[in-house]
Parts: sequence; structure tokens; C-alpha cells
Amino acid sequence: MRAWALAGLAQAWPVLRQATRDAALKARIDAWLLSAARAALPAWSPTLKAIRLPDNPPQNLLQWFAVAAAAVAKAVPQGPRAGELLSFGETVMRLSAAAVGPAGHDFLGPEVARGSRALLYTGFSLTALTALARLVERPGLDPWRLNDEALGRAARMAQQGFRQPALFERAARGHKQLVPDWSDQAWVARLPADLARDHAIDTRGVAGYHVFLGGSGKA
Repeated sequence: MRAWALAGLAQAWPVLRQATRDAALKARIDAWLLSAARAALPAWSPTLKAIRLPDNPPQNLLQWFAVAAAAVAKAVPQGPRAGELLSFGETVMRLSAAAVGPAGHDFLGPEVARGSRALLYTGFSLTALTALARLVERPGLDPWRLNDEALGRAARMAQQGFRQPALFERAARGHKQLVPDWSDQAWVARLPADLARDHAIDTRGVAGYHVFLGGSGKA
């Protein structure tokens, strides 16, 4: 199963679960989500172990599976290996934040390497990371503050890229950028208000989003 499909299903399930009266159905779906996440974990664990900063940072496919793993763990917290799934998500969150460059170079390296789609995939990665941050934040782990507020810095850089694609064209070795519509910034709705304010994130004209199947969809 595609990582983002499982991520979407797992995030939608807690809401749907409350509207479902059939206890047996709830138990079957709980078990299926856990089974799907646990079955995929061995395939993604080597990718996580291979991460070496700064040369081999996490990319968005790993981040989307981390969203799926953490979302399943939060949806079925008492399930077998739920703690392992949540820990996977936390580790990817820490590594992804650590991989964001210093101020002035706040790019997501693997996505910038995508040439003309650098800005497009930066948004896709930010959608995963902001969803993941919401899932793994807890006392003792504030993902929004990691690496000098890396998510806020990367979001600001992405917005600057919407306005000035040349920023990403230079970072992507001269590739002319495919620029998404301004409203297509799925990560903005998930940023804490103070972080968005501190990094001058413009929320005007940006639709409210929820992460569901395929990465993002308008609410």
C-alpha cells in the first residue's frame, strides 16, 4: 500500500470511528490498520537506518510512511507494536528537522534535487512533515522548535519560492520551476499560529486543508 494512502486512512479513522456503532467493525479496522503498518515497517526500516546527515537526508516517501506509522499508532494506541510505530515517526521527524539547512539556506535537500519540481516536492514534503509534527508532539518533544524552528524556516522559504521561483531555480541548478497555485500550500493550516507569525507565513488566500488520501485535499 502506498504510504500516503495508509497515512490518509489512519488519520481519517479516529473521526470515522466515533461515528461507527458496530464494535466488531471497529475492531476489524483497528486490526487491519495495525497489520498494514506493521507489514510495511520492515521495508522502511533499512531506509531509515541508511540516513546519514548531511549526505543522505530523509526524503518525502520516508516521511509519508512516518506519517502513516505515527497515525496508526495514535489511532490504535493499545495495539501491538504501536509504540514502535510511533517511535519510527519521532525518529524521522527529528532527522528531517535536522536536515534543514541553516538560516538563508532553509531548503529540503532531497526535494531541491528534483530539478524543475523542486518547489512542488518541497510542498509535498512539508505537507507530510507538518502532519507528522502534529502526530508526534508531546511533552518532551516539540517538533516545531527542532533545529532552530526548521519547519517554520522551510515553510517560509517555500512561500518565498512561490513568489520568487528564482530562489529555487538557483538551488536546483538553474531548472525553471513548476509553480503550484498559491492556494495549494497544505502545510500552512497545520503550522502553530505563533510559528507562522514568527516566520512571516502568509495565510491569506490559502485554503484550509486536511491530509487525507494522496497527500492533501481541500476541506
